[in-house]
Amino acid sequence: MSVKEGTLNSQSLDFSSRQKLWKRWNSDSGLRFSLYNSHGDIGFMVVKSSLLGTWKQTLCTRLFSGFSRALSSTQKDNIILTNAFITEQCCNGLLDVARDVFDRMPNRTLVSWNTMISGYSKRGRYEEALSLVSMMQRGNTRLNETTFSTILSVCGRSGSMDEGKEVHCLVLKSGFESFELVGSALLFFYLSCHQIEDASEFLTSFVVGTN
Repeated sequence: MSVKEGTLNSQSLDFSSRQKLWKRWNSDSGLRFSLYNSHGDIGFMVVKSSLLGTWKQTLCTRLFSGFSRALSSTQKDNIILTNAFITEQCCNGLLDVARDVFDRMPNRTLVSWNTMISGYSKRGRYEEALSLVSMMQRGNTRLNETTFSTILSVCGRSGSMDEGKEVHCLVLKSGFESFELVGSALLFFYLSCHQIEDASEFLTSFVVGTN
């Protein structure tokens, strides 16, 4: 197992430098970076096994906490970079890594929430996706058409009839029912749960409402 190591002070990096670091970390097949701040926070580690030829990625303690706090003046840039990191981990199936970073974000955007929900949905971790939507509601975070379509798909695949109908009520209250993406997801939900009458009723109202 061959590993290169480098230690960097995250507080000394501007956004451009941190972005380059993130890109290099994702592209270098044998690179390990640990990020530290004055509190000794540790960032992340990547190890490639030469025997198995597979990636093993370990989240170290207090992952990304100092990194995300590094420069308050570039908070928006930090959020964009962190969202990109979460997206990359979700695409690679490293949902626990993505969730740990997500949980440590001082401020989350709708992109942050939707990325994690979509990641869980694609990997069949439906309960965790539903749990995140509940967290959004408790935190008064407004759901959009992407959130609704994703979570309705989750309800359909998992057979979560009660939760799906609750989401439908939220869709009606939010005024997103006329959106094609949401309408298709609602139809998928009812058909997947074998609610043919409800699906037919919704389809009729959807067609009438969009004409």
